[in-house]
Amino acid sequence: MLDLISYKVLSFDCYGTLIDWEEGILSALSPLLSRHNAHLPDDRLLELYGGLERKAQQQAPFVNYHNVLRKIIEDLGDRLGFSPTGSDLTILAESLKTWAPFPDTIPTLQALKESAKLAIISNVDRDLFAHSAVHLQVPFDHVITFPGCKNLQAFAQELPVRSTYHWSPCAPAPTRGPESLPRHCACKGAMDSYGMGKSQGRQVHT
Repeated sequence: MLDLISYKVLSFDCYGTLIDWEEGILSALSPLLSRHNAHLPDDRLLELYGGLERKAQQQAPFVNYHNVLRKIIEDLGDRLGFSPTGSDLTILAESLKTWAPFPDTIPTLQALKESAKLAIISNVDRDLFAHSAVHLQVPFDHVITFPGCKNLQAFAQELPVRSTYHWSPCAPAPTRGPESLPRHCACKGAMDSYGMGKSQGRQVHT
């Protein structure tokens, strides 16, 4: 179990950890499928989305997230037998700008901010995260987004030894810290079905 009080820097994945990405994905894709007379249960649609996202991200070492989201729509059309329009191809990126935080995200970040620096590490494009940052309301001390290799290196050099914790949905639950912590931030394996948990949900000591 994790003692948050001992950490000076807390870094977070954004989507699925702070932002309710499942609700956001469904709010964008369910109407799209209905317009094209294609239908899937929510759980199956999310599962398919995860597989298509992994496929899109594996096509090249670095792919900006606008292109990932566009490719997901293209492949979704191929799988379900419809041809996306030009506006369909941008629907996920436009929708992402409006995705809301989980209900307990903002108060938790506010509480954590009182005793630690906060950081975002996400493979999303910088311009897309800028919209999410407005919804999160709490300023972050470090924001590492695509393309951010140089920023990530600089961020790592600033970290105190053994005082940084990276938080994603499969991270261990803390034992000390704010009384009400987001359950999605401590749910082991929640992102494994999207192929992200094993690489992101880990304790980082540097």
